[in-house]
Amino acid sequence: MYIKQITIQGFKSYRDQTVISNFSPGHNVIVGRNGSGKSNFFAAIRFVLSDEYTNLQKEERQALIHGGTGPATISAYVEIVFDNSDNRFPTGNEEVVIRRTIGLKKDEYSLDKKAATKSDVMNLLESAGFSKSNPYYIVPQGKIISLTKAKDSARLQLLKEVAGTRIYEQRRNESNKIMEETELLEYIEERLKELEEEKEELRQFQDADKEKRCIEYALTQQELEYINKILNEIEDDRQNKVQKINEFQEVISSKEQEIKEKKSLISELKQQLEMLKIEKQQFDEERNERIKAKTNLKYVIRNTHENRVNNKQLLDQLKNDLNNINFEIQKKETELSQIIPLFQEELRKESILKQNLSTIEIQQKSLYSKQSRSYQFQNKRERDQFLRNEIKSINNTISIQTKQSEDLRNDIQASENKKKSLENEINEIRNKTESQKEILSNYEIKLQEVNRQREQLIEERKQLWRRETKSTALVENYREEINVNKNNLFSILDRNQSNGIQNIQNIVERHNIQGVYGPLYSLFKIIHERYNVPVEVVAGNSLFHIVVDNDETATRILEYMTDKNSGRVTFMPLNRLHPKPVTYPQDDSLYQTMLSVLEYDPMFEKAFQQVFGKAIICPNIEIASQFARTDNINAVTLDGDRADRKGTLTGEINLSIMKMKAQIDLLNNELQTEMISELSNEEQVLLERITNEINQKKAQLFEISTERAKNESRKNILENELNSNLKLRREQINSKIESLTLQVEETKYNNYSNDLTKVSADLKQLEQKISEFERNIDSITKKIMKENNALESIQTELETVQNKQNKYQSKSEKYLAKRSRYIQQREESMFKIRELGVLPDEAFEKYQNIDRSVLEKKFKDAKEILKKYSHINKKAFEQYDNFTKQRNVLNYRKDELDKSAQSIANLINVLDQRKDEAIERTFKQVSKYFSEVFEKLVPAGRGQLIMLKRPPNEINDSQDNGKDSYIDQYFGVAIKVSFNSKTDEGLLIEQLSGGQKSLVALALIFSIQQCDPAPFYLFDEIDANLDAAHRKAVAAMIHELSKDGQFTTTTFRPELIENANQFYGVTFVNKVSSINNISKENALSFVESETKPQ
Repeated sequence: MYIKQITIQGFKSYRDQTVISNFSPGHNVIVGRNGSGKSNFFAAIRFVLSDEYTNLQKEERQALIHGGTGPATISAYVEIVFDNSDNRFPTGNEEVVIRRTIGLKKDEYSLDKKAATKSDVMNLLESAGFSKSNPYYIVPQGKIISLTKAKDSARLQLLKEVAGTRIYEQRRNESNKIMEETELLEYIEERLKELEEEKEELRQFQDADKEKRCIEYALTQQELEYINKILNEIEDDRQNKVQKINEFQEVISSKEQEIKEKKSLISELKQQLEMLKIEKQQFDEERNERIKAKTNLKYVIRNTHENRVNNKQLLDQLKNDLNNINFEIQKKETELSQIIPLFQEELRKESILKQNLSTIEIQQKSLYSKQSRSYQFQNKRERDQFLRNEIKSINNTISIQTKQSEDLRNDIQASENKKKSLENEINEIRNKTESQKEILSNYEIKLQEVNRQREQLIEERKQLWRRETKSTALVENYREEINVNKNNLFSILDRNQSNGIQNIQNIVERHNIQGVYGPLYSLFKIIHERYNVPVEVVAGNSLFHIVVDNDETATRILEYMTDKNSGRVTFMPLNRLHPKPVTYPQDDSLYQTMLSVLEYDPMFEKAFQQVFGKAIICPNIEIASQFARTDNINAVTLDGDRADRKGTLTGEINLSIMKMKAQIDLLNNELQTEMISELSNEEQVLLERITNEINQKKAQLFEISTERAKNESRKNILENELNSNLKLRREQINSKIESLTLQVEETKYNNYSNDLTKVSADLKQLEQKISEFERNIDSITKKIMKENNALESIQTELETVQNKQNKYQSKSEKYLAKRSRYIQQREESMFKIRELGVLPDEAFEKYQNIDRSVLEKKFKDAKEILKKYSHINKKAFEQYDNFTKQRNVLNYRKDELDKSAQSIANLINVLDQRKDEAIERTFKQVSKYFSEVFEKLVPAGRGQLIMLKRPPNEINDSQDNGKDSYIDQYFGVAIKVSFNSKTDEGLLIEQLSGGQKSLVALALIFSIQQCDPAPFYLFDEIDANLDAAHRKAVAAMIHELSKDGQFTTTTFRPELIENANQFYGVTFVNKVSSINNISKENALSFVESETKPQ
């Protein structure tokens, strides 16, 4: 069994709840500066487990409760949790929890979270080995010093306590008390005789006292009647005064009602005045608005008139420009219609020549290859195997390109269909737009009329409405724009990914996570919008990856997202990215690197290298395909066509397929022939003819390609001029002409003129209303002044009446004070009557009509008679009865004691004998353990305990006095020790130095503990006065003993720390102590800093 955990709150310097856990069952060390709270920690344990804090007064309770700064602490508690795995506490539980709570008015115990009495707790502790007779399992500061200064007799008394002789002495005293009761009987008999003589005098005294009380009653009754008469007169006079006060109160109430009505009327007038001022202010503001509107309308009408004139001139200019552009368009289209047939014909011829040239070149290549076969291969079989492999490879390439060609044709057809569909939609939209323009113009005129009507209906709220509308519109526009952008952003993602990206920011802000930089798309800018498409094509879904500093940050965010099912995201930890270096093509004039069109922070270089590092931007798909094949790199065009390292998606596939099929035919023909070292004559003639034909066709192809390129260039220039310039300008001019409708400007001019007329009329009406409000304000102001004067007059009259009422009220209060005095006198008289007690019947009539002076004389005589009996025992009758009853009881007990006197005497002798045996046995055990312990602490020395015996004459005297106990012949226990020899006589403890005394005291404590072991021990700075060698010896002994019991010590020295199992540090901040687990190194560092010389 050992202490597992201690919880302290509100106890002394421990204001806040302090939980000290993980106690070792072996040796625990606590370190801390002086005054930090170490001793208070031990006091908290003693508070629960010992008898030191019992029967506390209020001041003592207050001293145990924390009284520092901060909120007041009204109670404190200490809770100790014991490990009971060895079942030393007979509760059957693995743990036992004992708690004590103290307040100014309470002191409570609990056992295993249930209320318990102190005796229940102490009995449980006794059953576990916490002996009350051994106070040395807890050794606080000063205990060692007090033991070193103890006298020999005190050490003998300590041995008696350890031996447990207290119960023997208690039972012996009880037996002696029983024997002494017989002596009391003789005293009672004598006392009864004395009381018999006192009884007659007591009867005479009682008769005289009865007469005195009768006279005193008559005097008090007369005084009471006089007081009642005066009280009645006072009450009548007071009633008259109260009636007069009530009359004044009625007048005051009437005046107060008038004042209330006047104030109410004035308040209403002030409210009316305030409302008129507010309304006037509103009309003033509205008048100012009308003046501003009138000024603005005049300005707008003047501008509208100027716009009508300017628009007519502009319209004429635009129509002239439109005619010129139409002429240019017609001219360009005529030229284009002439060039397109020529271009198509030359394109067709160029294609035929390319096909023929390709076929002839394949034949030429075949003949050259055939001619060189003899140099490549040793026999026909090797050549045929090579040719078959070539045929197989070419067939595979044909299959792949045929499929790509089919896919491209399908894509082209789909694009053509989509183009036609879009053209039809554009034509339909244009037709609808034309038809809607006239309708829109009519609606604009109607809308202006409706707006004027609407403005008239909401004129009173115009200014507020405008502000509200403007603010609301801005907020809604911003909100809508944000929502649209968010929807556009997340619409391309699946639901889990979009939820994940949206929840990342909330998680980062809520948990204050550093190192999260956001999605990749938010970390860069594109230098020009024309690069938007290729960037999106290359990056793809990587744009939405979350960039973080390291994988630990990513793991932490994922844990929060997993707990709350917050969606799915992909992280890019910068510490995990290791992009490989990229080698770009040498001819950098034909491409741009993707990274060159991006602007980003260099700290994210790894992320952008990972996503964009292996991509380039090319002007067309042919160049992109070439770079993708030759340089193993991803290439993309500005239109988004992509050719990656796995193969190109576009190109002259059909021509390539034709070449490869022709090549297969030639290879198959070669397979049917024998392998020769040189060509035949026919083949040589054919080769020469083919070579000449190739040269001719190349020259023809160059001429046709040059002419085709010239016409294509002219065609592109004309098409670009028409589509990008002339037609666009024509549409812009038509749009401007349509927008410059003179009828609309005329309508606007008329509407603005009507508005100006209406505003002028409203302004005149407002001036009239403002004048009317000013007259009403003056009128109400005069009424308020008149009513205020009337109110002051009524208040003056009220003050006059109140002064009169106060005078009568003062007189009435004096009557009340006088009445109160007489009532108090009446109460005193009635109290005197009650104090007289029960009176005889004659007391109410015997002195009823006698004069007061006669009664006073009789009363004086009666008091003189009673003085003669001042020595009388007034409780003689009661005492006589009590002693008589006690005598009977003692006579009965005396008969029984006479029968059992010998048995009691025998019991006393047995108890004395057992006490002597217990003390002698304890002395032998403690003496033996003391020698052993001292030898371990001081190997070169020896120590012994000596019983000090009384001189023979003192022993005989004590036996004569009835003290025949064997142990009573001893009067003390002495200690003799030697620190450097095992043979010399040694020195008494009084002859030792301070450090040696402390070591001897520790040896005595260890010997007592071994004689009566406890489950655990608490030592508070027991090594304070020891030198290094002795501290080391004490530490070694505690380490050895901690195998069988738990030790908790405090120290400022390193020796106890070296072999300890658990360490704690006590701190004291703002008058509040706290305890925390610390390492052995920290504990040693602390004691070294404390012992270092300053």
